[in-house]
Amino acid sequence: MPASLPPSPTAGRPLSPLRFVLGYLRQYRAALLAAIVWSFAFVLIPMQVPFLTGALVNGITGQGGVFLGLYTVHAPGEVVVLAVLGLVLAAVGIGVTAYLSTAATAELSRTSVAGLRKDLIRKLDRASMDVHGRFGSGELLSRIIVDTQSIRDFIETVFFNSLQSTIRVAYPVAMLALLDPMIGLVAAAILPVQWVLTREFQMRLRAATRVARTTQGRLTARVKENLDGIESIQTSAAEETAIAGLSREADRLAADQVGARTYTGLISGSTWGLAGLGLALTWWLGGEQVLAGQLTLGGLVVVTGFVALLYVPMQRFTSIANVYQKGVVALERVQEVLSSPSGVTDLPGAPPLAVGPGRIEVRGVTFGYGSRAALRGVSIEFEAGRVTAIVGRNGSGKSTLLKLLDRLADPQEGAVLIDGQDLRSVRLDSLRGQVAFVPQSPAIFAGTIRENVRLGAPAASEAEVVEACHRAGALEFIVRMRSGLDTLVGAGGTGLSGGEVQRIAIARALVRRPRILLLDEPNSALDGEAEGALAGVLRSLRGRVTVVLVGHHLEGLSGVVDRIVHMDGGRVVGPGREPSTGPLPHFAIAASAGLEGAPA
Repeated sequence: MPASLPPSPTAGRPLSPLRFVLGYLRQYRAALLAAIVWSFAFVLIPMQVPFLTGALVNGITGQGGVFLGLYTVHAPGEVVVLAVLGLVLAAVGIGVTAYLSTAATAELSRTSVAGLRKDLIRKLDRASMDVHGRFGSGELLSRIIVDTQSIRDFIETVFFNSLQSTIRVAYPVAMLALLDPMIGLVAAAILPVQWVLTREFQMRLRAATRVARTTQGRLTARVKENLDGIESIQTSAAEETAIAGLSREADRLAADQVGARTYTGLISGSTWGLAGLGLALTWWLGGEQVLAGQLTLGGLVVVTGFVALLYVPMQRFTSIANVYQKGVVALERVQEVLSSPSGVTDLPGAPPLAVGPGRIEVRGVTFGYGSRAALRGVSIEFEAGRVTAIVGRNGSGKSTLLKLLDRLADPQEGAVLIDGQDLRSVRLDSLRGQVAFVPQSPAIFAGTIRENVRLGAPAASEAEVVEACHRAGALEFIVRMRSGLDTLVGAGGTGLSGGEVQRIAIARALVRRPRILLLDEPNSALDGEAEGALAGVLRSLRGRVTVVLVGHHLEGLSGVVDRIVHMDGGRVVGPGREPSTGPLPHFAIAASAGLEGAPA
């Protein structure tokens, strides 16, 4: 198995399903070769059964002479023994190769799909917010889990069946051409008719499957939204409304899936019906030859056996048609994610962000979400080592500005610079390595508190974790827990208060020792004591770390804020004061409370 996965084969336009699958399977050449060899052996061994069965019938009936022009039968009893022995060996071979081909195929599909999932996760973890917003978390979850499983089924059931079908068709055709060309021609005449019908039903099945998979993704997203918002649903007495909405989506999915299965049934019915017709014609023509003395009974068994084998790929396709279409749709959906361009990317050969004092400059920045402008020609300078507060009513553009400082998005006009370096011209990982961002609603992941604090600095020592927790005011409540830093918390911070979540997030930022610290509403969930601890943190960072914080209620931090910037309507409308150690000016407090008439 490769130590690391190469770049996704979907760097350009979407590939055909076969080329896409081969792009991943090529990474596992040894496993691929083993799976192909054992799969071919599993197909070839059963194809010797018609010869052995025909020889057994001729031996039992005592028919000698030249047997099908291939070999001469002299002793019927000897033929019976040899044929039975051959059937036993074939049975053993079928059993062994069935196990080996299944195991090899499963190993190959498991490792390749695991690699595909890693590529998807790597893509999404590094993709800008516009990619996540385009699909939604529930839809992306469906593509990572459900669609990749469909691709694994595609590899195991469809991809290798396609390879096996080459032999399943070529070998019987070759044998029928040697044994009885007329019967072979009649049997093969069924195939074009079946191909036309199957192609028509397959196209309709693919469209129906795509609709069903889209509905499934929508249902997954709705279920996730309900689980994430279960507290709001219950406190709003909206359980019945939520259940009704999910029930409608579930019923719609069931109807779409039934529609898709209808075409699977049509493929199945036409395949088995035409195969039965072909076998009936074979028995009729072959029976006439046996009665005319032109063919032995054993020879008829051999010919009909190969005709039946010729129809096996058609019948097998019936059972995998639904898997095939699900796999094709899943491949399209996965490629759509992998090939989605990210709004924030590194320029080719971009250098890392040079280490400097941490001075930030925003030059004429305009940014919007769709047709709504969030920032309009904003220009601000944040001096290195100073604490700057941005205040303003909801929707004034404060949080959006913070996201641009951490390059979660790029300006549509203007530029953001750190120490004179445009953020778009430096490597993104080097920027994130020097800037720590604590969002307004920080994420807490299932695991221990220690793991959550170390999220961005997995190599941080125990002493560094403890120090960060202490400086963030989190150590006080952590030591009261039974397991301390090893206390398990649930996803989303289950078991923690809002203030505790906020302090763990601040500790997570501090343990990285950033040059620039961005805080979005850092004191929104803190009580007075914890807010005082946060003020102490900011005071200790003065002169060493550039701090930009956004807030509505900053009275408790007034003693540590060096400068206040007032924003309204996506513009800077008040530069504030600089510096001061006294209380915030009246206009800033008024703006933070969202009052009308605050002076600009």
